[in-house]
Amino acid sequence: ALHRVDVYGPHEETCAWIMPAAGPGTFFVYYSPMDGIQRPDPAMTIFTKGTEVDRITESQGNVIAASDSTAAAVAPRGHRGGLWVKEGTDMALVTCLALAVQKLGSAWTSRMLVGRPRAVCGPC
Repeated sequence: ALHRVDVYGPHEETCAWIMPAAGPGTFFVYYSPMDGIQRPDPAMTIFTKGTEVDRITESQGNVIAASDSTAAAVAPRGHRGGLWVKEGTDMALVTCLALAVQKLGSAWTSRMLVGRPRAVCGPC
């Protein structure tokens, strides 16, 4: 779970959930409902290779962040190194997602990590 943090500290309510998907190395991101209505479809999907984020897609399947190997196909020319993030995408959220997936690791796809501390990150 990702929680908002501001100058007063973390908020109690969760702003997003990261859940393992059906396939290994794939995670779904669900936003917490602001109006009390849970949305059935994930807001984003995170694909990993090992412990690294390969790409993040939004709900329509468009790539919003990608690793070097994947970014070559979607990033503007001249991109080299790191994680490419599409212009207009919330960098704080992408960073939190990448860190959370790396922290949770690929073992999470086979079990839920009950009792682990929550991931606290910048604005969602």
